[in-house]
Amino acid sequence: MALKKFSFAPGIVKETTAYANEGGWFDGDKVRFRAGLPEKIGGWTKVTTATYQGSCRALHEWAALDTNRFLAIGTHLRYYILWGSQIYDITPVQKTSTLAANPLTAAAPPATTITVHDVAHKAAVGNYVIISGAAAFGPYAAADLNREFTITQIVDADNYLINGGKAAASAVSGGGSTVTLTYLIPPGLDVAVPGTGWGAPPWGGLPVQTGETAPPYKGGWGQPYYVTGEGTVPVNQIRLWSQDNFGEDLVFNIRRGAIYYWTRANGVNQRAVPLTSLPGAPTPAWTPLWAFEVMVSEVDRHVIAIGTNDYQQNFLDPMLVRWSDAENIVDWEPRRDNSAGGQRLSSGSQLLGALRTRQEILIWTDHNLQSMRFIGAPYWFSFNLIAENVSLLCPSGAVNADGRVFWIDKNGFYVYSGQVQALPCTVRDYVFHDFNYSQSWKVTAGHNHNFQEVIWFYPSANSMEVDRYVTYNYVDNVWSIGSLKRTCWLDHGYSDSYPVGAADGYLWNHEKGDDADGVAIDAWIESSDVDLDDGEHFIFVRRTVPDVTFRGGGNAQSLNLSLKFRPSPGVPYDAPVTTTVVPGTKYCWTRKRGRQMVMRLESNSPGTSWRAGAMRFDLQPDGKQ
Repeated sequence: MALKKFSFAPGIVKETTAYANEGGWFDGDKVRFRAGLPEKIGGWTKVTTATYQGSCRALHEWAALDTNRFLAIGTHLRYYILWGSQIYDITPVQKTSTLAANPLTAAAPPATTITVHDVAHKAAVGNYVIISGAAAFGPYAAADLNREFTITQIVDADNYLINGGKAAASAVSGGGSTVTLTYLIPPGLDVAVPGTGWGAPPWGGLPVQTGETAPPYKGGWGQPYYVTGEGTVPVNQIRLWSQDNFGEDLVFNIRRGAIYYWTRANGVNQRAVPLTSLPGAPTPAWTPLWAFEVMVSEVDRHVIAIGTNDYQQNFLDPMLVRWSDAENIVDWEPRRDNSAGGQRLSSGSQLLGALRTRQEILIWTDHNLQSMRFIGAPYWFSFNLIAENVSLLCPSGAVNADGRVFWIDKNGFYVYSGQVQALPCTVRDYVFHDFNYSQSWKVTAGHNHNFQEVIWFYPSANSMEVDRYVTYNYVDNVWSIGSLKRTCWLDHGYSDSYPVGAADGYLWNHEKGDDADGVAIDAWIESSDVDLDDGEHFIFVRRTVPDVTFRGGGNAQSLNLSLKFRPSPGVPYDAPVTTTVVPGTKYCWTRKRGRQMVMRLESNSPGTSWRAGAMRFDLQPDGKQ
């Protein structure tokens, strides 16, 4: 018998059938292609054992003037800064209240709740409140009271409940005469929820606290309420953040919410404050009250608000772009002696996202892509239409990579390198026909520069959270797919230049080690059908000579090589013949026949990393029936 070498074409191809894609790869998970060959992806470990609350939807890294490095973390519940190995909560304050004497009432047993009396509190279930200045009473020491609580129930406009964790002997009031309440900004949604009319916020929904900067919307009572655009479907969208560093400080905002500022000199134990409250802000009528996104231009250092309220207006304009004076975060009033200004884009109905690139800022509307460039006095910025009939699926769906911009739209992938081009995608149908569009704003794009990859993490049709990814290698022009929960991604990462992904309350260093935080990774890839003479003859495979290189750090690295056969297309495969490949394996016995054959490589042992090349099969024709 003669050995026949099979070199499979790189990339996963699912736009055709497995039989039509003969000589290629058809499916896989946690396997990438590099230099045309498949290999298991790297492992991941925790960046720090410190955790955050909520689903992370934003990451931003920057360095201070003293070279200290910081990482901003935005979740649907809070906003944090990672410094060193510790995570600090800098979630802005919504309002503070100074209460009358003895405003706290411990419930009668066996309940462990405390009623808080705050006139016209305008709070909601799930809001966070910090109590300070309270004196001991009932079963509670001062330390039991002076901390953060979550509001569990609204009693009425002046009272709500928190869980104190202790049962009193009887109902009793106390707390003293110096109780102060600090309300953090309310949490956002973690799951997008369809909502229209009076039953959606703000009417009949989450109450607006005093001082909250929830933007008013045009339209009458009972009309659809759009938190963010979803075409013709009104949706109460998830909490998203945008952020950028202004020098060593941080400016950030909730999408369609207020803009906040964190001053590095004040330290990591100080919370961010509204931009409108900074010293030198002339009046909130000039400073933006709300924005879709906020960023800082690269060279001239204008703070730019994408989708904001106009000067001295109190409603949000979804097509308006405004910028501050250069090097001045509080001066937004356009005057002859400064460079502040604004421009309303005319094509489209709302701005979906923006991304700073080399020498320009790209802005996507729901109908086109536009360019914003700094041009100097007297107009400061120019706006030009780049392409029509393209859009952006979600605000986090675009990423810079290799001097180009890649992004995801409602049914395809695109690249911009001076002009817009659709990316030919060999897994397009697979991705978009098993996609949860109701949760599409959870999609996040990332770049892994060490492997020349652009990654999109997305929710599959039956998942309410991100559970899959699709990867494009822009050097080899090949695609791969897999399953992995990552709600956010940062290329260079916070330490050691590893990419950082966020999921399940932790930050993860990727491409570090071979395993998933000490647990073996199940990685596999499966070929399309292979036959002889276009399926004219059955083939008998006596043995396989594997071409596998092991590169992991484990002492017992292994890979399962499986062959499965069927007599004709459309017929189920026979039970696979599986053999184990280890370093030094010369060949694997098969002794199986069929008209079509599929090969599968799979590893799930700790410390294993592998790369596969051309396989050789000891085969011969074995008749026509």
